[in-house]
Amino acid sequence: MVQRRKKYDPRARFYSKIQQASQAAQNLGFETGVQYAEFYNLDKRLPSNPDKFYGQRAWKRIGGMSGFLGQAPKIKKYLTYREAHESALKLRCPSQPEYMRRFREDPRLPSRPDRTYPKQWAKNGRWLGFLGLL
Repeated sequence: MVQRRKKYDPRARFYSKIQQASQAAQNLGFETGVQYAEFYNLDKRLPSNPDKFYGQRAWKRIGGMSGFLGQAPKIKKYLTYREAHESALKLRCPSQPEYMRRFREDPRLPSRPDRTYPKQWAKNGRWLGFLGLL
């Protein structure tokens, strides 16, 4: 009887599941993506680009690099000007300086909405429009 050789799978030398790789990276104490990129090869089973190796779906599910390294995922800012504007209205800030003191009450509000939403900023009345003072 002739035995067939198994095909060599280069992926087989890495952790098969993203959770295993994540745990290994956490055990090595990585705190940033820069640290991971520099020292991932301390564990030969860690891929150089885990986002590409395990795929975007798994990468997003685990929470990106911060989730992969066991840190709380970063809170994303509002995607649209409208969402941020509606949230800013709830703060009832009478001025830009007041907004700058209080925007952290909603962790999704940007500190600089003029830079976060540049296209909508001028046409919606700048600070006065954003704060609902027009």
